[in-house]
Amino acid sequence: MITSPFAKTSLWLVWLLLLAGCSSLSQKKVTGYNQVSVYFATTREYDASATPDRAFTKTGTKKEWIFYGTAEVGVPLPHSEGTQKGIKVERIDLPSGDRQHEFRVLTAAETTNPHRPLIVFVHGFNNTFETAAERAALYAYDLQPDVSSKAAIFSWPSKESLFGYQHDEDAVLVSQDRARQVVEILRTHDSAIPVVLIGHSMGCRVLTFALRDIELIDSKGKTPKLGHPQFAQLILIEPDVDAEYFRINIARLRSVCGHVTVYASSHDNALRFSQFLHDDPRLGELGKQGLAKKIDVIDASAAKTDWIGHSYDGPPLLEDIRALLRGATLEERSGKTLEQNPVTKVYRLKKTLS
Repeated sequence: MITSPFAKTSLWLVWLLLLAGCSSLSQKKVTGYNQVSVYFATTREYDASATPDRAFTKTGTKKEWIFYGTAEVGVPLPHSEGTQKGIKVERIDLPSGDRQHEFRVLTAAETTNPHRPLIVFVHGFNNTFETAAERAALYAYDLQPDVSSKAAIFSWPSKESLFGYQHDEDAVLVSQDRARQVVEILRTHDSAIPVVLIGHSMGCRVLTFALRDIELIDSKGKTPKLGHPQFAQLILIEPDVDAEYFRINIARLRSVCGHVTVYASSHDNALRFSQFLHDDPRLGELGKQGLAKKIDVIDASAAKTDWIGHSYDGPPLLEDIRALLRGATLEERSGKTLEQNPVTKVYRLKKTLS
């Protein structure tokens, strides 16, 4: 059972990448694709001889470094909203210069659209680097024009196997310090760009533990206050996080995030397994939160897109996130992307959008 904080939220560093002087992997560009730049920070092993989609191996070894770079991801035309079919990593660029300088160059460029938030995504259990990059690209592409046309990810070395759960829990912990290093670079940069953190499954642990560490550092007065929440939104999709741990630390998370939303489910077999393994309720299990007055909890049971019930990227979810980013409350989204359960009063995603 995982107990120590994973400052992994370093997802942010992800941006550090930029492509000033870099090594790269590419494959023949395919016509009929739109390209999305996904900045990444990863603790996976790099394989320069591999194709771009397999440049970072699944497990790797416990190294002290982080790779920063840019993945150019192709989104096919035509493209069906909410589906990763046909989306693929076409090129990997690894910068060789000063990473902090590269990050500042990137954020300065992004401020040309200061009101469009940057999506920073952290993948969950049993995920590849390329799947994470492709999902981040999907968010950036499908949520236009409400977000930046670029996205970012933090990718930790998942075993990429349904039988690798305990390995993945350890990998999250081992990546903790490197993730924190990435976050520290961002914390000292008062950028005008809103940042939206999206975690899925075990990736929500990376985010929640990292944000907790950030608040603890702030509370000791070791970093300057920004005068506003450091992150605009924290969106947790099917979070494989101990529900009681989250409840205890919700005040810390809210102090650094402008708004917190949890998409939960009553049909998630992966979370049922996790609950059985830990003998403790998971945050992503519907009805286990007890936090309705402190965060928004949405029933996403009707939106599952796989047999395990642990994937929710279809139009109902994306359109609700779009409305959320536009500032709409639960009540304002009711009848459009959401409907209220007449018995439990919990808001749930609509199967068919209005």
